[in-house]
Amino acid sequence: MVKREMSAGRAMLATGASSLVLPMAALITSPLLARALNPEGRGSMSAVLSPAMLVAGLAGLGLPAATLFHTARGGMSHRAFLRVCAAAVAAGVVAALLLTLFRPPAIDAQGGIRSVYECVAWTLPAVLLVDVLRARALGYGKYGVAVAERWTAGIVRFIAVVVCFLAGWLESVVVAVLASWLPGLVVGLVLHLASGRRSTDGAALAEADAGKIASYAARSWASSVVGLALIRATEVYMAANSTATQLGLFVIAAAVADVPILALSAVRDIVVRTLSRPEVDFAARLGLMLRVVGGLSVGSSIAIVLAAPVLVPLVFGRDYGPAVAVVQVLVVATIGNSLSSVLFAGLAARDRPQAQVVAQLFGLAAMIPGLVLSVPTFGALGAAATVAVAQLVTAFAAFVITARSMAFPMMALLVPNRGDVRAVIYVLKPGKTT
Repeated sequence: MVKREMSAGRAMLATGASSLVLPMAALITSPLLARALNPEGRGSMSAVLSPAMLVAGLAGLGLPAATLFHTARGGMSHRAFLRVCAAAVAAGVVAALLLTLFRPPAIDAQGGIRSVYECVAWTLPAVLLVDVLRARALGYGKYGVAVAERWTAGIVRFIAVVVCFLAGWLESVVVAVLASWLPGLVVGLVLHLASGRRSTDGAALAEADAGKIASYAARSWASSVVGLALIRATEVYMAANSTATQLGLFVIAAAVADVPILALSAVRDIVVRTLSRPEVDFAARLGLMLRVVGGLSVGSSIAIVLAAPVLVPLVFGRDYGPAVAVVQVLVVATIGNSLSSVLFAGLAARDRPQAQVVAQLFGLAAMIPGLVLSVPTFGALGAAATVAVAQLVTAFAAFVITARSMAFPMMALLVPNRGDVRAVIYVLKPGKTT
């Protein structure tokens, strides 16, 4: 059957736009959660979800990244894919068991949330399976599935939270957690399983050597471990070493400041697939993507800084007024994070995901002492400043590593050139028929 593949540029636009649906649904419903739960209850909700979100990335073992990379290069058969799925589910079971046995002290200290914490933990096998299914769809260039998943999940989550709020159920942390966590998982599982049944052309592909798949997965997993520490460790550390109120302020501020990076980072997998092709002018395409993403990130961050003093108290209530300063600091981290995301995608596309670890370790080296020194005294604001410094350090290290490993000047990534116009036309032109 002959079909037309969505071009990389159009896929990025569609995916970036659709990726805003779920965070915007979360942002729109955050005032309902904030008003129903108050800062302490919002902090308890984060204490339930943060460990599962952190472990979900760690337990993936790099399998989604390996699936995307080898599928995009035509090197994973259907049989190999089924083995990867089985490994992902098994890893999820182990992760759920570990979360249940070694739950944070805060879970037992706050009565009534242990049951929902364990419920969330035992959804991890399904979460990891969805991650692998999504990676396979993107590897095949089936961007429409990812777009549909984000739109549907965002709408379903919005409806669930609003209905629970109107019914008076959202004052319960248990209900708030389930209404926020389950819609995305259920939608993703249903859509990707249905898509997989309609497209099982993996048998026509040459099977990648199991050792190559495992090697790429292991190297990607090492990067994920450090990367997730940079992203999630702040909330986990605050849950154990700060008050629920300060954690609640940080969570609300992060929800606002992270909207741009959620949209921009959603196209990372498309960048990996596009840059993996040998015929691509790697330096020109990576530089173009980096400059576009950086410009969008700076522009959106300035808008958030200017709007935060008015919107945060208005939308979330006066109790969250202290979160304004936290938002304004966190947008600096957003800029660094967006640049790092593109650079890391370029390294992954050239079969060098392990190079990301070095840059991330520099960031983590700045984060750990920063959290220890700042959180006890300055709370959410100190945590935000630490995250901003860590992300900027990571971005700078990623620039240096990418330029050196790819053997082209660092300024070639930053300075616009005449080739940008040709690159834009190439990115936006219709894909080839297959």
